[in-house]
Amino acid sequence: MMVTCPKCLDEANVTVDLDDGDTLRCQECEEVYSVADVEAVVACWAKLLPWLRAHPARVPECAAPSAAKVA
Repeated sequence: MMVTCPKCLDEANVTVDLDDGDTLRCQECEEVYSVADVEAVVACWAKLLPWLRAHPARVPECAAPSAAKVA
């Protein structure tokens, strides 16, 4: 499956060790990591995403009006 590797950040084919179902290997950088490692990355971003989505620059009704130049 092509996903972003949490180690090298490249989109790569990631394989799963079917013996344990927890060991993942990036075919691009050859790093080995676990499902818990991926969950930790997702959890960190999940905390930040609500703030990013609500940032005033992203919400049109909150955006500051353009500053008019005074001659």
